[in-house]
Amino acid sequence: MIRRRQMLIAAIAASLMTPAAAIAQAPTASLNELIAKHAKANGVPESLIHRICHEESRYHPRVVGGGGAMGLMQIKYTTARGLGYRGPASGLLDPDINLTWGVRYLAGAYRMAQGNAEVARVLYGTGY
Repeated sequence: MIRRRQMLIAAIAASLMTPAAAIAQAPTASLNELIAKHAKANGVPESLIHRICHEESRYHPRVVGGGGAMGLMQIKYTTARGLGYRGPASGLLDPDINLTWGVRYLAGAYRMAQGNAEVARVLYGTGY
């Protein structure tokens, strides 16, 4: 009886969390537009940027991860500064700013991978 009750509670809890998780993982129309803009500016496929944003932050622009990785693409402040960013660390929580520097960094990985998106994704994730 206790086991059945525990399973029922777990099932109810899972059903309540699933829609919110699904919504959080879907990009908004404005985010899709920003991704398209940065993809075009940096010569990187939109699909690769979407994959990175999904894997790194589940499209949550204000996520701060381990080691100080920030925003949609989980770029580190020191990495962005190395690429030319001069704003405060908190600026990387803005989607447009995060994509500016994150996609620039991803473009380097994409070039290094000679246009192979899967290799670029791995390079990006390991901090090539």
